[in-house]
Amino acid sequence: MTRACASRNVRPVSSIEAEELAAHLRSDARESTVIVDVRDTDFKGGNIRGALNIPSEHFYNDAQVDDLVERFAQSQYVVFHCMFSQQRGPFCATKFASRLGAAQLPQKPQVFVLERGFSGWLSSGNLDLCENLEDT
Repeated sequence: MTRACASRNVRPVSSIEAEELAAHLRSDARESTVIVDVRDTDFKGGNIRGALNIPSEHFYNDAQVDDLVERFAQSQYVVFHCMFSQQRGPFCATKFASRLGAAQLPQKPQVFVLERGFSGWLSSGNLDLCENLEDT
């Protein structure tokens, strides 16, 4: 976990590198980790095993984000990503963290953005932690 950004009333969002996330997913911490893939139509072609595809458009609706905050409240880690984690992934993670910060919950997960997104994940060689990869 490398960098963190935060502002008033917003929980910090940190970045996590592919190798660190892969090690995390191979450990017992996997059970308390949620991976949110916010790609839209570009979700086809594979994903990190067990990732939930929640397209970025859902994060423009506060009520939908609040539902996700409640849904993931018992998790320790929530990791967001898109294809490159340059726009959609960080936006969605920040929106989630903002709504999480405002929620009255006894436990709140740490929020991360996967550095270099799914593209970086594939480049890191963790194909054993992927599913739905299309043959090219």
